Amino acid sequence: MMAVLKILLGVLATVLVGVLSIIFDILPGSALTAETELQRHVDQKLAASDYPWAQVTIDGQKAVISGSAPSHEDFDNALAAIRGSAWHGGFIVGGVTAVDTAGVRDAERLPIADPFIWIVEYQTGALVFSGQAPSDNARKEIFKRAAEAFPDAEISGALDLAGGAPPESDWLAAAAISLHALARLEAGAIEANGAQFVLTGAANSAERADVLRRFMSTLPQGMTGKADIAVVLPAPVSVDAPAVADNPAVTESEFSTPAPDIAAAPFTEQAFTDACRTRLRGKISERRIGFRTGSAFLADASRDYLLELAGEMNECPQFSFEISGHTDSTGGQTRNRQLSERRANAVLTFLVESGNVPPRRLTARGAGEAEPLVSNATAEGRRRNRRIDMDLIFDPQ
Repeated sequence: MMAVLKILLGVLATVLVGVLSIIFDILPGSALTAETELQRHVDQKLAASDYPWAQVTIDGQKAVISGSAPSHEDFDNALAAIRGSAWHGGFIVGGVTAVDTAGVRDAERLPIADPFIWIVEYQTGALVFSGQAPSDNARKEIFKRAAEAFPDAEISGALDLAGGAPPESDWLAAAAISLHALARLEAGAIEANGAQFVLTGAANSAERADVLRRFMSTLPQGMTGKADIAVVLPAPVSVDAPAVADNPAVTESEFSTPAPDIAAAPFTEQAFTDACRTRLRGKISERRIGFRTGSAFLADASRDYLLELAGEMNECPQFSFEISGHTDSTGGQTRNRQLSERRANAVLTFLVESGNVPPRRLTARGAGEAEPLVSNATAEGRRRNRRIDMDLIFDPQ
């Protein structure tokens, strides 16, 4: 009898400690740890099942899903995978107990556009859109990118929502790169038919035309880009002979010299690369990337910042990025290395899934506490050593 009583007391104590740890976040079984582990398991399950369209954020034990499901079947299968996710804490304390699908758009509910066409025309300070966009988010992002690339242009036109597009993240990245190229022309247009994007127009130098042709070849894998660029040189200024004779202070050679074009400054590949490097370094150093304490869950402010950074990355496709996670010396070396690696991968995953940065341009590693910036002897030093670094790698493809 006493033996049975001891066993029951032991079980009761174990359950009590587990419940208290979950409530007060004081042990590895805490609510924060459970949420982090559940996020990791959901991400792994979706990746293994090949559902890149689904972005999931874990809030406690609730999964909040957003994205554009290619079909009803894809939506149902992804939902089943998410609902079946759990970590070693078990379903009751470590599984998904609620799902919010309000942010999911089902592409099968949209009319299918065949062919899926997207057109942008630029002339005399006016930018006009027509055709389709794969989602409302994509449509908003396109107009946002257009305003950034053409700050002084009058933007008009409309894009209808339709299914039948290539993968949205790849299509959106190709559209952003094409807009960036169009902004370097005197006048021109982009016509996209499915996965093929064609840039046409006039450049003011053969060198610029050549750069833009190569630029259009950097679209994401699975997308194709082409540039049909005519070179239109500035016409020399001239006058009739009698006018020169009437004004001996003005020589004929002065009239035959092309007028300087300040707006059309030399646009070389090296100048573009240098400008991109400066912009990216400035954006990377602008703000620290933050996480919840002891976890790889990105802070909300960091998510907004990473979306801005992703925009700059997509404007500069000739650069790849190595994302390095670092910790202070608090805790064990193995734990620190694992935490830093999870944080680096969390940044990479967010840039790919939410920022539409092609995965081939990103790598991640965890350095743990092995590469401190300063001494870990002070609280400020430890704060500085907890960081995400990004190194630029020139990769012109």
